Amino acid sequence: ACMHHSARERGLLDLAFSEYGRLQDMHGASFEDRLFNEAWKARRPTHSTLPKAVVADMRALHEFERAMEGQEDWDLIHPEGKPSEETLRAAEDLCTSLFPSHSLEAVRLEAALLLYGGAKHRLANIAVRAEAARERVAMIQGLCRIVTFLWGAHSCPDVSLSMPEEEMQQGRRELEEKLKVAWGTIEAGFVAAIDA
Repeated sequence: ACMHHSARERGLLDLAFSEYGRLQDMHGASFEDRLFNEAWKARRPTHSTLPKAVVADMRALHEFERAMEGQEDWDLIHPEGKPSEETLRAAEDLCTSLFPSHSLEAVRLEAALLLYGGAKHRLANIAVRAEAARERVAMIQGLCRIVTFLWGAHSCPDVSLSMPEEEMQQGRRELEEKLKVAWGTIEAGFVAAIDA
């Protein structure tokens, strides 16, 4: 389900993410991801749990959310209307950990969508996208192993494990329409934040 093209709009993990946040806030430092999965399993008719990687993503996203609490739209707005370098670095670091196979530009696009993307890019939907990226990488690697086994290593083409180009174009377009700024200008903010 996470790999479906409209997964971002479906809110697949909204309930799980809000429940995770509620339990994390209630238990504080003593909270363990295992406790969430036990509670989640008990409430599901199928008695299934979420994958450990998804729960780990929810932990990272919840920590990011708490770190940004009280900030206007998480942007730490400067008088000139740009997010602070601290916010850009935090968002890029988070997305680097959630999307380890993405190119640097794709990571920055994910971070920009997280900060500016609105409802479609809520934290729970970022967790959906991270799971979809992991599944896509696993499928590609599995197919490459099959091709290599059947026809030899020379037969497997070079394949990007990053965000597909059509998704990157769509994300750039969404940001440019919302912010009325070219993607290059948005990405330059991340470059300046990292260099600072």
